Amino acid sequence: MYKIIGYYKRKDGIEEFAEELKNTLIPRILKIHGVIKVEVTDLMVSNSSPTDVTPDNDFALMCEIYFASPDALQKILASEEGQAVAQSWINDAADYLVAYVGKEEVYRANLFTNLNY
Repeated sequence: MYKIIGYYKRKDGIEEFAEELKNTLIPRILKIHGVIKVEVTDLMVSNSSPTDVTPDNDFALMCEIYFASPDALQKILASEEGQAVAQSWINDAADYLVAYVGKEEVYRANLFTNLNY
């Protein structure tokens, strides 16, 4: 599965931005034909982080938009609707958004044999 991953840096007003993202932008994204799902994760700094947290790497949110294939992703990004949503996303968060495209691989534990917890 292919996805766009957006990391949003922690900043003043991030809570309001997160609400806007969840209430306005995500519903628009989910209406685009070819989008499978959107996941948003609120990020917290781990006490065991191997690196120091700085303003450059202190992320508050991660947003993942899933597509069935790279072709579906490209078609959406080339479409008028996809470009409008992408432009809105960039306009709202250009100063504190870092985005990537990725191919996801999922590995699962066998819940019936790994019961030693």
